[in-house]
Amino acid sequence: MRWVPLESNPDVMTKFMRELGVKEPWCFVDVFSTDPEMQALVPCPILSLLFLYPITDNSKSIGIGTVSHEEKCFFIKQTIDNACGTVAIIHALANNIDALDITGDSPLERAELLEKEEELSEFHEDCALQGQTEAPDSSSETNLHFVAFINSDGRRDGPVLHGETSPETFLADACKVVDRFMQRDPEDVQFSLIALTKVEN
Repeated sequence: MRWVPLESNPDVMTKFMRELGVKEPWCFVDVFSTDPEMQALVPCPILSLLFLYPITDNSKSIGIGTVSHEEKCFFIKQTIDNACGTVAIIHALANNIDALDITGDSPLERAELLEKEEELSEFHEDCALQGQTEAPDSSSETNLHFVAFINSDGRRDGPVLHGETSPETFLADACKVVDRFMQRDPEDVQFSLIALTKVEN
């Protein structure tokens, strides 16, 4: 199974989140740089971060972080090609809903449910076609991948641990990890960081 990839666009991701029932003032916003001065421009509180990075020979051979098999957060294994944006959004949302029961299914069982969820697939496709760039065909190979911080990389077997953090230092701590990804592929510019945050009108 293969989906049309989502564009790394906070407006598209916010629309997708609205389709899932998340209301204002929560939305996705761009994080324009990992520099501390630019981090200060991101509205708080930040619940989660979505990070897009290129899949390269380096990313395949030089791992960053440690996979945890002691699941203490909601995690879905990605089994649908090009669904990483949707999986990252689900990880970002599900790990911020206090009342969510995350003990029932394994990551693989959740992935199978995701594959069967036709309405979610329709939301994904609708949003994938809403971006500023022309959406590739669902059969297109992409060399980019989304993860959510708490780093839940659906291609892995469990959440990826990068160290301790707190609500106050979350963005700064995550930016240090993002910097490591960028240092691993210094010639590539296909990185993007998007925050799930509260923006009051």
